[in-house]
Amino acid sequence: MKKKVYLEVIRIIAFICVLFNHTGQYGYEFFSVTESGLIRFISVLLSNLSKTGVPLFFMVSGALLIPKKETFKDLFFKRVVKMFFVLILISLFYYIRLYLKHPEYGFSIVYFLKMVYMQPIVTPLWFLYVYIAFLMMLPFLRKMTVNLDDKEKGYFAVLAVSFGFIMPFLTGFAGGITYFNIPLLSVGILYPVMGYCIDTGFDKLNNDTGNKVPLFFRRGTFGVLLIIINVFGCYILTYGEFVKKGQWSFSYIESMVFIPAFCIFYLIKNMCGDGIKSMMLTRLINYVGSGIFIIYLFEEVLREDVCINVYRIFNKGCPIPVFIPYLISVFLLGMIPVIIIKFVKTNILFKSGKK
Repeated sequence: MKKKVYLEVIRIIAFICVLFNHTGQYGYEFFSVTESGLIRFISVLLSNLSKTGVPLFFMVSGALLIPKKETFKDLFFKRVVKMFFVLILISLFYYIRLYLKHPEYGFSIVYFLKMVYMQPIVTPLWFLYVYIAFLMMLPFLRKMTVNLDDKEKGYFAVLAVSFGFIMPFLTGFAGGITYFNIPLLSVGILYPVMGYCIDTGFDKLNNDTGNKVPLFFRRGTFGVLLIIINVFGCYILTYGEFVKKGQWSFSYIESMVFIPAFCIFYLIKNMCGDGIKSMMLTRLINYVGSGIFIIYLFEEVLREDVCINVYRIFNKGCPIPVFIPYLISVFLLGMIPVIIIKFVKTNILFKSGKK
C-alpha cells in the first residue's frame, strides 16, 4: 500500500512538538521566566502548539489503522503483543541505564516488572501504555467510526470543540473546574476517530460539492484563524490565572489543544494530500517518518545523556532560540539508530530472500 506522504509529514511535525515539550525553561516553560510580554506571548503560542504532538500521533494512527481490515489474531499478535514487547524491551534498556548510573539501587527483575506494571520507567514511555490501550480498543473503534453518518460525525466534532475549546474559557471565567466527563473524548479515542474522519471526509467533501467549498476553507485560512483565536484565548486565560494566583499554570496550554491539532492535521492534508512533486523529498520524508518511533524510544537518553550539553553551549544571551539546536541535535543523533536498524533489517530480509 502506497504511503500517504502527508501523514508522514504530520508524524514528523508531531515528534518535533513532543521534543519541544521536553525543553523545560529553555523552551516549553520559558513564558514563566521571561519578563518580555512579546516573548511571553510567542512562548505561550509555541507551548500550546507543541501540546498537539500526542494528539497528532493518534490522529495519524486513526487514519492508518481504523480503515484496515484484519482478524483479531492479527491485531493481537502483530500489534498488541508486538507493542507490549517493545514496551518491555525499551523499559529494560532504561532500567539498565538507571542501574549503571546508580548501582547502589541494585538490580532486580521482579522489581523491574513491578515498575513496568505500575508506571513508566521514564516519563516519555507513558505514550506506549496509552497506545497499547488504543490498539486493544481498535475493533470497537472500527465498528463505531466506520458506521458514523455525517450528523453523528458533526455531533462528535461539536462535543470535541465544546470540551476542548469552549469549556476551558468557561472554566477560566467561572474560576473553577467542570465535573462533566465525556469518556469518548479521551486522547486514545477522540483523536484517532477525528484523524480517520478528516482523512476520509476531506476528499468526500470536495467530491460531493464539486470543489465548490469556499476558498476560505479549502486554502486553510479558516484553520489558521482558528489557531490564532485558540492561542490568544490560551494566552489570556494563562496570564489571567497568573495575575489572580501569582504563579504560572499550564492547565490551559495543555487542555486547549483540540482546535490546533484538528487544524494542523487539516492544513497539512490540504497542502500535501495530493503528494509532493519532488520524488527525492518524498522519499526523505517517508524515510524519516518511518523512523520517528525509533527516535522517540531513545529520545530520553539522547536528551539527558547527550544533548543536555547543547543547553550549556548555547545558553548565552536570550535563551529562547536554545531549543532549536537541541531539536536539531536530538533529531540527527536519533537518526543514527534508525539508519542502523533499517540497514540491518534490510540486509536480513535480502539474505532471507524476502522482498
